Amino acid sequence: MPLRSSLCSHCQRQPPVTPCAHCGRMVCADCSADEATCAAPRARSFRIGFGRSLHQFDPTGELALVASWFRRQRVFDLLRRRHVADAVTLPYSRVPLSPIVHNRLVAWAWTELQNQGGSNGSMRRFRGLNLAALPRGEVRRVENHRDDDFELPIDLRLSSSGRVAWFSTRSETIRMWSLDGKEQHEHTPLRAAVIQSADFDDGADLLFTATYGYAAVHRVAGPELVATGRIRLPDSDNPWLAGAGGRVVVISDYRGDRGHELSAFALDHEGAPAHAPFYTWSEHDPLPINMETPRIQHPIVATLGPDGRYVALALEDGRLAVHDLDRTTVRYLRAHGRGVTALRFSKDAGSLLSTNGRRVIIRPRRGDEFLELARARG
Repeated sequence: MPLRSSLCSHCQRQPPVTPCAHCGRMVCADCSADEATCAAPRARSFRIGFGRSLHQFDPTGELALVASWFRRQRVFDLLRRRHVADAVTLPYSRVPLSPIVHNRLVAWAWTELQNQGGSNGSMRRFRGLNLAALPRGEVRRVENHRDDDFELPIDLRLSSSGRVAWFSTRSETIRMWSLDGKEQHEHTPLRAAVIQSADFDDGADLLFTATYGYAAVHRVAGPELVATGRIRLPDSDNPWLAGAGGRVVVISDYRGDRGHELSAFALDHEGAPAHAPFYTWSEHDPLPINMETPRIQHPIVATLGPDGRYVALALEDGRLAVHDLDRTTVRYLRAHGRGVTALRFSKDAGSLLSTNGRRVIIRPRRGDEFLELARARG
C-alpha cells in the first residue's frame, strides 16, 4: 500500500497524477475530474432559471431580487438556489419604483392614485414606505409626514445599518427617513446644481454628492448638513460615487478622448477629503499583454466594499475591473458574455457577486484577491 504522503490529497486512496486546479495540491485522476472533491474555496456560477432576471443583490450575499417575464418581483435565495417562500407580495417592477432588499429587509414605496380633477387627472401620491423583514415577511409601514406629497423617490436605498432609508428627488434634494418613523428630513447639499450621484455612510454620518465639476462631503446632524469639504473634478460629469471606510471613490466622465477616470480620496477624522487622490485609474492606463483597452460599461455598474478597500466595476466586454485601494492595484476578471446588471461585495467583503440578469457568479476571496472563474460563459 502506498505511503500516506504519496496518496491523493483529496480522497487519500489513489496515487496522485496532477495538481488540483483549485487548491494546487496533487490529486488522482478521478478527483481532478470532480471539483466537488476539493474543499478549497472557489468561484462558482449558476443560472437562476428560464424567464427570470436578477437585478439586485442583498449585502449579505445570500439573497437577491428576481423579476419574471411578467415583472413580478420575488426574493431569491442564492445559497439554496430557489425562491424564498412567498411570504411577501411584492409590487411589479417599476410600478412606480422597484423594491430593494437590504440585510434581509425588503422595502418599496407605498403609493396610491389620487384624482386631482381638471387637466391634471390622476396622480400617484407618496404615502410612505412598506417594509418586510424576511423570512416571515410581516409588512409594516412608515408613513410620510407630509399629507399631500406627490414627489416620488428616485433610487430608494437603505443605509448599511438598516436604520435609515434615503432617496433623491426631482427637486435635487436628498430625503432621509429613520425607519422607526420618528424623523424625516430633507436636505439640499448642492445649491443650484443637479445631483448626478449620491451615497450615504451612516457609520460616519457622511453624505456624499457629486455634480458637474466637483463632489461635496457633508456631515449629517439631524435636520442640518455641515459641509466638511469639496473635491475639485474640473470639466467632468460625475455619474457615480461611493463612500465607506474613510474613503470616497468617484467615477468621472471627461468625454472625448480622455474618457472615464476612477479616483479615490482619503477622508480625515472630521470627514474632510484630501485635495489629491491617493489612487487613480483611467480607461487609457497601460494594460497587461494581449488585453484590449477597457471601456467602462454604460450604464455604469460599480460597487464599493463595506470597508472601503475594494472597488469593482463592469467593463463593456463583460469583464470586471477589481481595484484594491490598500495595495493600489487592479485585477481584471472574466465575467459575463453580455452586460453586467448588478455587482455587490458581501458584507465582510468575503465574496464578490455579479450577474448579467440570468447568470450569477460568486467569487470568494482568498487572501487579498477574489478567485477567478475557471470558465465564464454567457
